[in-house]
Amino acid sequence: MRTHLGKLCLCAAILLSSAMASAAELPSQTLGSKALTPIYLDVSINGRPDGEAQLLLSDDKGQFYASARAFKTWRLRLPAERPVQYEGDSYYRLAPSQSLVTSMSSADQSLHIQAAPALFERKEESFDSSELMPMTPAGIGGFLNYDLVGERSRHETGLNGAAEMGFFSSAGVFSTTLIGRTSSTSGTSVSRLETNWTIDRPGTMSTLRIGDTISAGGPSAPPVRFAGIQFQRNFRIRPGFVSAPLPTISGAAALPSTVDIYVNNNLQGSREVEPGPFAIRDIPIQSGGGNLTLVLRDALGRETLSTQSYYLSGNQLRKGLHDFSYSAGFLRNNFASKSNDYGEFLVRGSHRYGWTDNFTVEGHAAASRSNQQAGMAAVTAIPGLGIVDTSFSLSSSAQGKGAALGIGIDRRSRSLSLGLRTEMATAGYRFLGMEKDEQVPAFTAQAFADFKILNGIGGLNYVRRDYRHKEDQSLAGAFYSVDLRHLGHLRLFVQRSVGRGQRNTVVGGFLTVALGNNASGFVRSEYDARSKLRGSISFERSAATELGSAYGASAEFGSLNRGQAHYSINTPVASYGVEAATGSGQAAIRLSTSGSLGFISGRAFASRRLGDSFGLVKLDGLRNVHIYADGNLVGRTDRAGTLVIPRMRPFERNILRLEDADLPIDVVTQGTEVAVRPYGRSGNVITFPFHRERGAILVVRLEDGTALPAGTRLLSVRSNQEFPATSGGEVYVPELVGRFSLQAVVRGRRCTVSGNIPANADPQPRIAGLICREEAQHASN
Repeated sequence: MRTHLGKLCLCAAILLSSAMASAAELPSQTLGSKALTPIYLDVSINGRPDGEAQLLLSDDKGQFYASARAFKTWRLRLPAERPVQYEGDSYYRLAPSQSLVTSMSSADQSLHIQAAPALFERKEESFDSSELMPMTPAGIGGFLNYDLVGERSRHETGLNGAAEMGFFSSAGVFSTTLIGRTSSTSGTSVSRLETNWTIDRPGTMSTLRIGDTISAGGPSAPPVRFAGIQFQRNFRIRPGFVSAPLPTISGAAALPSTVDIYVNNNLQGSREVEPGPFAIRDIPIQSGGGNLTLVLRDALGRETLSTQSYYLSGNQLRKGLHDFSYSAGFLRNNFASKSNDYGEFLVRGSHRYGWTDNFTVEGHAAASRSNQQAGMAAVTAIPGLGIVDTSFSLSSSAQGKGAALGIGIDRRSRSLSLGLRTEMATAGYRFLGMEKDEQVPAFTAQAFADFKILNGIGGLNYVRRDYRHKEDQSLAGAFYSVDLRHLGHLRLFVQRSVGRGQRNTVVGGFLTVALGNNASGFVRSEYDARSKLRGSISFERSAATELGSAYGASAEFGSLNRGQAHYSINTPVASYGVEAATGSGQAAIRLSTSGSLGFISGRAFASRRLGDSFGLVKLDGLRNVHIYADGNLVGRTDRAGTLVIPRMRPFERNILRLEDADLPIDVVTQGTEVAVRPYGRSGNVITFPFHRERGAILVVRLEDGTALPAGTRLLSVRSNQEFPATSGGEVYVPELVGRFSLQAVVRGRRCTVSGNIPANADPQPRIAGLICREEAQHASN
């Protein structure tokens, strides 16, 4: 008994000395009268484990100190009191209070911290945290889009056409557009529209364009056409980016919780949040006013709800965001009628800046030899009211000096929207691009009001323009629009116009009816004092697929009595149409075709008219494979295994998928979907990763003539892979080339089967008559 007791005491002494030696590695520190002892503990914050043991300090009163790094990991605010120093790090006391409670468990060496939400640092994240995929580099190629319409009537035969030719590469897109007409009565004419080189930079949301283009507008200065160079901000090439200040909603969670966000009572999305204050920014909303609602649900099922209002206008910019356009070149005259009619040189620039989320400022300047102009504007969001925009511009020209002043108020909501804008200009005010005899109205007023009424939307609108040297103009109107659900959509309207010595009132309405199977009907009728009663009725059936056909017919009565019918069909290489029309005792027939010719990566093709971006699928000889774009069938690959996808969304993520069931048995894919983010007006070669696998079906028997038992596994001597036998002794072995040798164990005995794969084009040869022999000499077929 004493011997056992002595051994036990000796073991305890060894363990104690070992523990003391380990503790000696973490030296204690004395701070005044406090002895601080280092200790490793597993920490949990409001029930959530930290994930790794933390080095803490403990004083003689059982209070704990944590490093500044640990406070940052836990998202806890640093206490205001002075820290203590330990091995070069600052440690802060976890001071117990009503807001912070600590509890240590000696059993598992853990520390549980319960902290009030106010003690946490605020965590802010975007509502949509997803990242755009990288841009897909453009291929090298070109295209020719064409539209041709031939018409034959009793008095005239004519041909109208439009064409766009472009070349693209990673350096940008060069394009030019033309229109032309030839007829038996008026001869032939061809006009060039625009020719330019465009370079888009999605990373910086900017575009550089050299050639014919349109300038940006400014305060009391509409855009003008010119040829030169333009550098501008372009938010459209960053899909999903919203330049306006989207709202932020915030809250605080005591426990890990789920947040549901509603916009005007519609669930927008859900997020998981950690304990502490949080903010979710950039919540997607529509323009106008509304309400955001946040529902916070913690792990115990308790819910809290908070609501805030918002107002958004597309004229606003986020705080710190720049929008700009700078141009220099020569004014374009007689666009669409003359190809190379250019005027005087101009420079023009505008710059907008989000001073705050509620205040956006803009500056604008333009100058040519005969006209100089400068202006500034501001857009202010006033909570509870809406948007107030103001502008002021000055000009100097041969007609003298002038000024223009504008102010507007806009308020939009689901139940009532109101807007009013007025602009005044002096007699000498001119802007670039004005015709010599053109006048700027002395006073312009525009007003509208939209409101809900009788399950529909009603509205009033008014426009007035006062001139100095000609008759004033005004237009007033009212409308009512209602969705009739399964029947269709109805819109009624009345308009009263005054100007140019004429006064007229028009009353009418139109009804759109959905007929199912991609068909719709349209009925319109109106009455005015000049042409009395007139109306129309039409029927349309659109194509069910991109390669389908469409047809329709319409008739007009009243001041014009005429009718027409049309039929069109889309094929893989072009679209064709025919139309017949009759009216006023005359008949006409029109034949049309549209499509594209192009080349990319050395391959020429013909296709339906190309959109803003296109793709060429290459499957290297895999024919008749169905290809889908964003879930919609585009077509099937041709003999060469290629297919043109004529319309893809530029700068956005496009998902392309092939039909796996259409692939030959010897084709193995690494995925049936690929994602492409193309540049605008460019093409991409799209490939799916796959390889051909030439396997063989071996029919193996034993020496007694019976089939190799199902489930027997044959081992490849070359690759050391095993392949199971199925019923009838059939074994599928992939990637067999030349001579093969396989081994199996049947009823405790080892046997070997050998043979040769025939050198033919059969993707999956079936080799029968193979025997698995036990002797040392391997059998062959």
